[in-house]
This record gives sequence, structure tokens and C-alpha cells, in this order.
Amino acid sequence: ANILNFKEVCNLNLKKLFESKFKDVRGEASRFCHNINSEKLEDYLELYRSYIFSLAFRENIDSFLYELDSWNDITFKMPDFIFEICKKVFDENKQSKQYLSFDKLLILICKIYEESDKDKIIEECLDIIDTAFREKVYRIEDTLSEFERN
Repeated sequence: ANILNFKEVCNLNLKKLFESKFKDVRGEASRFCHNINSEKLEDYLELYRSYIFSLAFRENIDSFLYELDSWNDITFKMPDFIFEICKKVFDENKQSKQYLSFDKLLILICKIYEESDKDKIIEECLDIIDTAFREKVYRIEDTLSEFERN
């Protein structure tokens, strides 16, 4: 809750904590996103951008995707930023060949694909989906079917 009241101080200190040598500290710093709702997101874009390129993010991708998934209409309000996050998560997963939480990620990518009017983003969304099929990512067909039903 302090992040909402002391934005500048928290931003500066959280950026340092995202790269702490202590895993527990990085984990706690990652929890900042639980205090910022989607309506306030634009005020914290710089902090989120720092976060998605940090060690704390790589260690807490699942909980962050869960948080993103809970923000209604966020892909419609900020498709470029949400795609930036999705691309980063996909690249991290592709590098490790683990594809953690790919079902949540794929649903966000499909929403962005559906809602975007930018050819570059649409093309990159299709590239990610195509890569997921080529890599035989676990449950990709089920996830796409679920998205189509909703």
C-alpha cells in the first residue's frame, strides 16, 4: 500500500530490490503489483518495465501472470504494454524450454491478437502461437479451445 502513497521513493527502492542478492527480498519486492490495480497501471509503467527485465520477474513469472489475468480489459486498454510483457515472458520460457504458465500467457496473447489494430503486434502474436505449436507446448490445443469458448 505504501507504493500508492510514496510513489517516487518506492519506485527507486523497488528497482534495487528487484535485483537483490536475496531471493526472499526479490520475492517480496515482486508483490508490489498486487497493490496496483489496472486503473493505476499507467502511472507505474516505468516501474513495471524495470520489473519485467529483472531477476525478481524471472523468478515470479507465474504470480505476475496471475495478476495480469485478473485485470479486466487490460489488453484492450494497454495492448502494447501487455504485449511487451507477454513477449518477455515468452522469450524467457523459450530460452529455458519450460513454458511455465503458458496457458495464461497464451490467452493474453490471443486477446491482444483479437483486439489489436497494429500489424506488427498481430504478426508477433501469430509468431508466438506458431512457435508454441512447433514446440508442442503442453496443453496448447486445450488452451486455444478454452479461449475460443469464452
